Amino acid sequence: MQSVFNDVAALPARVVAISFAPPERVAFFLRDTQLSFPVLSDGTLEGYRAFGLTRASWISLLRPDVIWRYMKAMFRVGLPTKPTKGDDLMQLGGDFAIDAEGIVCYAHRSSEPTDRPSAAKLLDAIKQARKQSSRSA
Repeated sequence: MQSVFNDVAALPARVVAISFAPPERVAFFLRDTQLSFPVLSDGTLEGYRAFGLTRASWISLLRPDVIWRYMKAMFRVGLPTKPTKGDDLMQLGGDFAIDAEGIVCYAHRSSEPTDRPSAAKLLDAIKQARKQSSRSA
């Protein structure tokens, strides 16, 4: 998302990332990462449940295409860090665009950990939400 942040910032829109990591781990992550948007902690997973985000199955994690995408990511960014106690490696994420009235106008619930829409697709969803909001105003 950082790659299209300037495009999103040019719109009347904001980017917010939500992690299920505890606040101290989010803070540690942010010290080493130059993100232009806030990252919040939802350690209770209440927000994840409210948006219908589920947990992965072992079968979905062990599919050859998923393993391949993980391997490619490791070559790009290095080995993942060892999970800490309490991490839910099975929790899936999602990507949402919410309009000014609080209506979810785009939802992508991941079916496995590497299932994410492209940043360009998210940007298009935000632009579409903006057009719909301006038409109904």
